[in-house]
Amino acid sequence: MMRTRCFAITVTTCCFSTSGCPTSTDSRCCGACERARTRRPRSSTSSRAEVDERVHGLDLGADDYLTKPFSLSELEARVRALLRRAKPAVASRISIGDLTLDPAARRARIRDQPVDLTARDWALLDVFLARPGQALSKLTIADAVSEGAPSITPNTVEVYVSRLRAKLEPAGIVIRTVRGFGYLWEQPEHAQRR
Repeated sequence: MMRTRCFAITVTTCCFSTSGCPTSTDSRCCGACERARTRRPRSSTSSRAEVDERVHGLDLGADDYLTKPFSLSELEARVRALLRRAKPAVASRISIGDLTLDPAARRARIRDQPVDLTARDWALLDVFLARPGQALSKLTIADAVSEGAPSITPNTVEVYVSRLRAKLEPAGIVIRTVRGFGYLWEQPEHAQRR
C-alpha cells in the first residue's frame, strides 16, 4: 500500500513520503510540492534498500532517502538536518531605501527611528525578502508565517500584509497586491545586504 504524507514541522514545511515503491510516491510528493510553488525539503523512506532504488528516489527530487526499518530518532535527526540546510543564510544587515533591518537581532529602523515589528511581521518579512520580485500566493505566505498555529486564512494574510505595509510605508517599501493571487515585494534598486 502506498502512502504520501506531508508534515508541517514548526515554521518550516517538508515533504515526507513513505512506500514500498518510491518512484510513484516520490513523484506524487514532489509534484505536490511543485504545485504549492515552494521548494520544500523532501525525504523518502522505503523498504527497498537497493542502490538503484535509492538513486532513483534522489534523482526524482528527494533530498534524503532512508531505508526501512529505521529508528524514529534517526528520522527526526534527518528531518532537522534537512530543515537546517533549507534555511537561507541570514545577512547581518539589510538596507532597503530608508529601511535598515538587522534580522539576527530582530531590529528594524526607518531613518534611524526604531520600528516595532511583531514576530509575525518578521516572519512575513522573511518570506518576502527570501523571494524579492516574486509574486507569492496567500497560501504560500500563510504556510510560511503560521508558526505551527492552526491554519491561517487568506483574510488573515491580508490583515498581516496590511499591518506590515503601514509600518514600512514611511520607508517607501512597496508590497503590491497581485489580484486574485497574493502579494509581490517590489525590491528597490538600492537594496543592500551586508
